[in-house]
Amino acid sequence: MKLNSMEQKEFSASIEHTIDAAATGTKLFFPGSFFKGRTASPRLARYLYEQVHHGFLQNTLRPLGTRSKHGYVKL
Repeated sequence: MKLNSMEQKEFSASIEHTIDAAATGTKLFFPGSFFKGRTASPRLARYLYEQVHHGFLQNTLRPLGTRSKHGYVKL
């Protein structure tokens, strides 16, 4: 999946920032954890899962299940 430029900015601002700020071992249970005070974007949640699943964020996050909604733990 490819993100458009607006989605890429949002991914960097909300998801990457939240991951970087979280302590090691922190469980980020739901995609909503990345979108404080607003509705989670299904496309960004799917993109995050694909990035982790394909190994691009494998050194940073580990999925807790087979879908993004199952959450992640920071390594």
